[in-house]
Amino acid sequence: EDFFQWMVPSAEEHRMRAGVVERIENCIKFIWPAAQVHIFGSFKTGLYLPTSDIDLVVVGRWEALPLRTLERALLERKIADPATLKVLDKASVPIIKLTDRDTKIKVDISFNMANGLKSVELVKMYK
Repeated sequence: EDFFQWMVPSAEEHRMRAGVVERIENCIKFIWPAAQVHIFGSFKTGLYLPTSDIDLVVVGRWEALPLRTLERALLERKIADPATLKVLDKASVPIIKLTDRDTKIKVDISFNMANGLKSVELVKMYK
């Protein structure tokens, strides 16, 4: 019980993470107003640890994934720590990896990947 209480994120940690998501979502919606941003993974299920990253998926219509466009916007808006920003465009699931400048929370952003969203629903069924 003590270990569980020690590991459970505090309300402040949750607010910090929600703030990171909000800043990134605002950045994305500014560029692509019709895009949808979804949280998935451990933050969405509530099973995250203090060191866990935040997984986001951006859903929209693009001829080519706009990884570099979002990379520039995250830098211009001073959301991402420039030293940590990586665009993995050759990966089987292309993603942008970054660390939030203010909170040092790590974030992975993918595009149009429904698998993570489906996994969250499965985990919630058994939680």
